[in-house]
Amino acid sequence: MTTALASGTSIAVIGAGTMGAGIAQVAAQAGHTVWLVDQDMSVSEAAIGKLASGLERLVGRGKISAEQAANTIANIKPTADQHDLAGTSLVIEAIVENRKVKHQVFADLMGICGADCIYASNTSSIPIEDIAEGLQYPAQMVGMHFFNPAQIMKLVEVISSKQTCPKVADVIYHTAAAWNKVSVHATDTPGFIVNRVARPFYAEALRMVAEGMGDYTTIDTVMREAGGFRMGPFELMDLIGHDVNYAVTDLVSEALYHPLFEVSPIQKALVDKGDLGRKTGRGYYDYSADLPKLTNTATPSTSGQLLVAAGDDILAPLWQRLTNAGINTAAGKSTQFDGLQLQLHIGAPIAADAPATVAFDIALDLTSCTALACQRNQACSNEQFQALANAFAAAGIFLIEMPNQAGLPVARTVAMLTNVAADAVDKQVCSLEDADKAMRYGVNYPQGPFIWADQLSPNWVHTTLANLAHHICASRYAENDWIAKHVIEQRNFYA
Repeated sequence: MTTALASGTSIAVIGAGTMGAGIAQVAAQAGHTVWLVDQDMSVSEAAIGKLASGLERLVGRGKISAEQAANTIANIKPTADQHDLAGTSLVIEAIVENRKVKHQVFADLMGICGADCIYASNTSSIPIEDIAEGLQYPAQMVGMHFFNPAQIMKLVEVISSKQTCPKVADVIYHTAAAWNKVSVHATDTPGFIVNRVARPFYAEALRMVAEGMGDYTTIDTVMREAGGFRMGPFELMDLIGHDVNYAVTDLVSEALYHPLFEVSPIQKALVDKGDLGRKTGRGYYDYSADLPKLTNTATPSTSGQLLVAAGDDILAPLWQRLTNAGINTAAGKSTQFDGLQLQLHIGAPIAADAPATVAFDIALDLTSCTALACQRNQACSNEQFQALANAFAAAGIFLIEMPNQAGLPVARTVAMLTNVAADAVDKQVCSLEDADKAMRYGVNYPQGPFIWADQLSPNWVHTTLANLAHHICASRYAENDWIAKHVIEQRNFYA
């Protein structure tokens, strides 16, 4: 049985930047002797000094002991001489995202560390096969992709090229787990798991702005307060930096040409202007001033009657919240509030000839969400909608109205995350379980796309994608066959 590298084994990290230093700390905390390598010895020494300061803060907060902090720093050794790495069992490269530079580093190291050492690249986008091409020991090359900051983020993607020895990948998988990380296996494809599956989170948000569905603040608020994401897509892109986020999208778009992965002219305009987000003070938001916020102007009220139809399962927690808030509730043939029809949004706009209707977006948890997106048709009067918003305010929910168009934010995002994840599983990039783990622990999604989709049902995903395809773009929202198979067989993804 394959096991992790033994604690105490000597390893090396190439590159003493933020990521390299973070990886060195993770390995050192696990008991390894770590060579932290940089061309400039002072850079490695400065990085270790910063790590020591960070560990001291953890000691002060009671997170680790002073002894643990001291042992961690004692395990990290700075060097500018690659020959010090002879005899190491694992070398992790965390340098500039340039194939030629990485290739040359590994070519040099293989002449020093030999055939038994494992050579791991922390690349986030470059195929491992391209880095390993022509190297002396390609079977020993593997991807070991940490997420920033490496000391905090739990996920490690273990990427195998066609030449990677399966035992090598398994050793890295178990070693990362021994370092208290969540490991996932991925094949050597553009974006691996996270940077591939995450594209709809950004792409759908940008598409909604282009369609006039909402502005940055509205979409971010809905995705946070209803979707349960830690940050909205525009906030997150500003934090990542548009140069970085745009470059990854461009790379995936070029390699996996599909309308979904097309770069957005909205983001390209920011990159061209140099408005890269928080690091330049301006991106989608201006960080020299307070960020805009939505204000709920509804007045909580428990007047009105709610009629609830049997079988309205997905929205049932919503009706229960209204009931618990004191709204008079009774059984009905259709779900309505004072004659206003209430329904679940499934990708399509409300029909123009329908009676007065409001359709609701999905949420991570309808029992606790503080906001919820919705849309209404022209037959719904301002007075009817205001009365409904007041009732929702009584239940602690900010009802955010959006245009009566296809694709409310959380629904279209979850449907497309599931679609792209299904494509990755169908193409054997990763397993279903690893796709969910990767998104949960690599980008802190509230839950994996397949777990979420099963809560709604594969048929909900199928119907939502079909409506988005019909109303917006057939090629962009084309359903993956793997989803269709589950719908036909009437089974969940986790059968």
